[in-house]
Amino acid sequence: MAKWWRIREGWGVLLLSLGLALIVSAGIASAGWTEGLKILPIASLGAFIIGLMIAKSILPAWMAHLFSLIIGFAWSFWLTTRLFPEFWQYEFRWAWVWWYLYQWILTLVRGGVSHNNLVFVLQMALIVWLVTYLTVWFIFRNRNVWLAIVPGGALLLVNMLYAPNDITIYLLIYLALAFLLVIRFNLFAQEQVWRRERVHFNADEISFDFLRAGALFTVMILALAWITPGALAAQEAEIFDAFRGPWHDMQAEWSRLFASLNYRSSAGVDFYGKELNLGGPRELAEVPVLEVLAPPNARYWRAVVFDQFNGWSWQNTDDTLVPFGADHEAVPMVPYQARHVITSTVTVVGPSMSMLPMAAQPLWVTHPTRASLSYVSTPVDRVSSRADETRTSQRVDTVSFARSRVPLDAGDSYVVTSLLTQAPESWLQKAGASYPTWVTDRYLQVPNSVPDRVKQLAEEITASYDTPYDKASAIESFLRSEIEYNEKIEAPPPDRDPVDYILFDLKQGYCDYYASSMAVMLRSLGIPSRIVSGYAQGHYEPDRQAYVVLLQDAHTWVEVFFPNYGWIEFEPTAAQPVIVRPVEPENIGSSGEDSDENLGLPPDNDRMDRMEELLDEGVPPDTGSSLSFWTRLTPTKPGSWVFGGLLLIVLAGITVWTMRHRQTMRLSNVGSIYHNMVRLAGWAGARTHVSQTPYEHAEVLGQVVPEGERPAQRIAGIYARERYGHGPPDDREQAIASQNWQELRPRLVRQTILRHVFRRGNK
Repeated sequence: MAKWWRIREGWGVLLLSLGLALIVSAGIASAGWTEGLKILPIASLGAFIIGLMIAKSILPAWMAHLFSLIIGFAWSFWLTTRLFPEFWQYEFRWAWVWWYLYQWILTLVRGGVSHNNLVFVLQMALIVWLVTYLTVWFIFRNRNVWLAIVPGGALLLVNMLYAPNDITIYLLIYLALAFLLVIRFNLFAQEQVWRRERVHFNADEISFDFLRAGALFTVMILALAWITPGALAAQEAEIFDAFRGPWHDMQAEWSRLFASLNYRSSAGVDFYGKELNLGGPRELAEVPVLEVLAPPNARYWRAVVFDQFNGWSWQNTDDTLVPFGADHEAVPMVPYQARHVITSTVTVVGPSMSMLPMAAQPLWVTHPTRASLSYVSTPVDRVSSRADETRTSQRVDTVSFARSRVPLDAGDSYVVTSLLTQAPESWLQKAGASYPTWVTDRYLQVPNSVPDRVKQLAEEITASYDTPYDKASAIESFLRSEIEYNEKIEAPPPDRDPVDYILFDLKQGYCDYYASSMAVMLRSLGIPSRIVSGYAQGHYEPDRQAYVVLLQDAHTWVEVFFPNYGWIEFEPTAAQPVIVRPVEPENIGSSGEDSDENLGLPPDNDRMDRMEELLDEGVPPDTGSSLSFWTRLTPTKPGSWVFGGLLLIVLAGITVWTMRHRQTMRLSNVGSIYHNMVRLAGWAGARTHVSQTPYEHAEVLGQVVPEGERPAQRIAGIYARERYGHGPPDDREQAIASQNWQELRPRLVRQTILRHVFRRGNK
């Protein structure tokens, strides 16, 4: 039994592997996601013991992995039940965990929002189990130490980037242990070779010397990594551009399934996705992220439009993704009245970003992007020679989300052409309520979880008003006066509707809650509305002649639909200035007729033909949006660092090859032939060793390529006379060596190909 369980790899490998597993679990337990993560080190210890037993067993791989999953789930489940009060009976604990897990799965399937952190603890325990098991399996079964250290390091890295607490120290310790494990494991592999070849060595002394030297090497590597700029950070490197969209979608999905976790405050402008959760306190730093050169009437920089609300989160449901901006043709927009073209220039000041904030309704942007939008059918009125006839056209109501295909770094700029509304208040009051079907079908949805008293409150506030505009303004004023602005509020209780909770109980909140409350109340009254997230205008700096937008200016507001005028912005948040509408021109009648001509827009019956002309006139000339390969590799781009690193690797390889080639060139012709023969024999599968004589090398080569032993022996004999006879070979001997090498080399190459490509021959 003792022989069966003897650790062949040595106690050093065993203890370092255990240290890797425990440091990963301890780091995640200290990340501060939620309470209950203290069970993770126990889960990891159990996984290490069970994994070692399975790895040392004779079970086939598929059966071993199956047993590990079953035992791991049972162990994680049992540890999670220990988080309930001690006086609870085990039956109740197990029943509650199963119930929470069932509810979470329903939320996952139905697209809801989950606030149960116990399921998160269970899943993290299972993940820690799997990572620990893989570490043990790869080391003690597969004998692949590099695959063993990757899962735990990746798990620690993700937690370090997104967890609320700083766990950098755990990652540094993990890297140190990983380096030592690689060194110790490779020493173990070399010891196996020495024992097989019966080389005498002192195992204890060598182990101590290797670990001492390895520790010094590890400290040097970590110190160098610490002081080196993080130019190759995954979230900034252009090599990861193709994964940015899916990665943001995955983050949004994670936030939906674990809405009550403690998340780290975002440090950049690229945190907007296609979902907005109503959560707890928000903390945004006063750091500049954008610098915008735009007209003063451009009040907001839009990032994403949300149209569907499920009670706890807003979603952008636009499922059409099209190329937008740069060299692509402009999308056909719905021709709303009282809008004019503006141009704004946005410069990135903060970290790298791929989401592009843009003013009002964007028509075109100089940077190549992919835009989310929906096509709608709009009537096109034309007067023919015979009679009036009505046709429909597929047009775009809103570009609701745009992500750059080439992320922008600090100092990069893009130019946006947008349509900005100039409708006065009196025109909006007369807009009426004849909404298109595509508007009412999409923008009047209210979740069933909203209590009736929310609608009753909206009716009380708007009882004395007749027009949709006046009702929207009344609700806007009510929220600004009755709800106190507070960014530090806790998330509403899981069993309460957030809008109802804010309006009737807490009466505090920040922009997400103001906008959600107004949109829900308007929809309950039959007024189409939606919320929009992005940035407020920022503060104007005369020296720069631009608006400086801070991260703290991240904001959410409301847009209400008005027939003929489209989406109009409203500001219900008390901390933001009141929106001042344009003044009605004096030469315009009260009905607002011919208003477009006075605002620089064509009349209605010619709008669809002239919209493209307006767009062409308003779009600035090409500013180099079609980036060439070398343009993207400018020194300020992280991609240039990647390119430079690859170039250095290639140069290093050429340097090593040149040095080895020069070393071979110092040998005689026969010496070069002999060394090439030994090297190629090793590739073909011959187990040669430096302690062997030339004749022994030729004999080992003959075991791999029997027909090549005689020419190998001739080459070895000539080399031995040169090496040990202290006399250079004559012309005849050099000719014999060259002739035998020409006969031997094709056979060695053939055996090398058979061994490495077709897996044939000596292993």
